[in-house]
Amino acid sequence: MQERHAIALMDPSKQGLSLLPWAASGHTCWSYHSDHKESEEGAIKRGIRLHKYADDNRSAILERHEGHDIAFVAVFPPHADISLLGSQWWGPKSRKDPKFQERAMDLARRLHKLAIALGGPYYVENPQGLLSNYMGEATAIVEPYQFGGYIAPDDYEYEKLDLLVPEGDWYRRRRLIWTGNGLKLPEEKRAPGEVERISAMPRGQKRVLQEYPPRGFNKGVYEVNQ
Repeated sequence: MQERHAIALMDPSKQGLSLLPWAASGHTCWSYHSDHKESEEGAIKRGIRLHKYADDNRSAILERHEGHDIAFVAVFPPHADISLLGSQWWGPKSRKDPKFQERAMDLARRLHKLAIALGGPYYVENPQGLLSNYMGEATAIVEPYQFGGYIAPDDYEYEKLDLLVPEGDWYRRRRLIWTGNGLKLPEEKRAPGEVERISAMPRGQKRVLQEYPPRGFNKGVYEVNQ
């Protein structure tokens, strides 16, 4: 029987936590990021580093997953240089490196093309910004609180950070989602609660909520695509 693989490319948690629902159900999970040590231990394995994203990285990744059933791919192009959230820094960055956005967009395109080549259902996630110029109109615009109802009380934890994550994912973090290779998006399923604004939270909590993929949304993605 073929192994079923789930893959994350540049998951902002640096741990591939968007794959937690797939790992919990027995899928073989691989995370590829520029800022982690390679390891084949644990439920989510950490593979080839993507910091230079050379062609041999692409070939090695495709070879590793060749012949396996690719159940899911999550793609998170780094958005610091292409998101409108950081546009106030574009001027100073451009004076220091006139091609900083060109390189960021090149990486985004390479990650997207790798997801297509892997062959499994995928989504690409990013804030509003320049990526829309390449990806076109988003399939959906999502916020964590819209999907908190998918989280069960006994679901996986976020590395002991649960006290920093509002119950039921009741917080705002607007993201655009593009889908491909047949991935389906879950319907909204909200948990009881009231939305909290990240802008009013302590700095450490803001960082966690910006870097850790919303559990409810990814649990919903798993449920409709498993």
